[in-house]
Amino acid sequence: MARPVLSALALALAAACGEPRDVPSDPLKVEPATSLSSTTRPRARYVMTRTSERCVIERFEEDAPRETLVPDVACPKDLEVGERIRLIGMTCAREGGATRERNVPVVCPPTLTRAERDRRETGGPPDAG
Repeated sequence: MARPVLSALALALAAACGEPRDVPSDPLKVEPATSLSSTTRPRARYVMTRTSERCVIERFEEDAPRETLVPDVACPKDLEVGERIRLIGMTCAREGGATRERNVPVVCPPTLTRAERDRRETGGPPDAG
């Protein structure tokens, strides 16, 4: 019974040894990933900022003036005056809180994601990301 197992193992080893594989000369050398080195950050930032009673949705870009997308919109209940929610890719983060515990990832308000989507669809300058 052990003889068929050994012969199958021997055949598998012989088949694996048939073709040489490319082995790096220095296995500890790590090549930088090209996809990570070529990433770019979006030029524009979309932010919902709480003013006294309402929120404003704005678009910031380094080389352009601040653009107000929605001047008056309802705020999330837990957003305090002076805090903002920034759209970061497919998620959002609350920033500007009085304590570090307030600066956390949050659920994106639909009005913020819609404002960013509508800005892209209306043919504004493309963002880099």
